[in-house]
Amino acid sequence: MNTTMQTETIDPSQVQRPLLSTVVGWIYILLGCMAVWSVIAKLMSHSVSINFGVLLVPVGIGILGGRSSSVFWGRFWAGFFCALMVAMAFAYPVIGHIYKVRLSGEELHGWPRHLIGTLLPTLFALVMALCWRWLGSPAHQAFVSAKQRLPL
Repeated sequence: MNTTMQTETIDPSQVQRPLLSTVVGWIYILLGCMAVWSVIAKLMSHSVSINFGVLLVPVGIGILGGRSSSVFWGRFWAGFFCALMVAMAFAYPVIGHIYKVRLSGEELHGWPRHLIGTLLPTLFALVMALCWRWLGSPAHQAFVSAKQRLPL
C-alpha cells in the first residue's frame, strides 16, 4: 500500500482569471478613465484639477494581470471610496442644503434631489464594498499567487 500523497501540479500560465476579477479590474479602469476625462476637461477649460482617481487605471490593469501590489492598492481605494460615500450618504440629511445635486447638467429639486443625493453614494459604496470583498476572496488570491509564480 502506497501512503505517499500525490500532489497535482498546475502550470501557473494555465490559470484562468476569475470572471469577477475581470469585472473588478474593468470597473477600476473605467473609473480611472472617467477621472482622466475629468482632468482633461478641466485643462481644456483653462483650469487645473488634481484627481487621484486617475491612479485607478494602473491598479485596474494590475488587477487584470494578477499583481499582488494591485490587490493592496485596489482594496485601499475601494475602502477609501466606500467610507467616503457612506459619509456622504449619512451627511446628506444633515448638510444636504449645501449639496448641488445635478443630473444631466440640471440641478434637481424636491424628492428627486433627495433620492439621487442618498441613492447614488449608497450604490457606489455598495459596489466598492463588493470590489473590496472580491479582491480579498480565496479565488482571486489563488489567481494572484499563481501569477506570482510565473517566470518573468
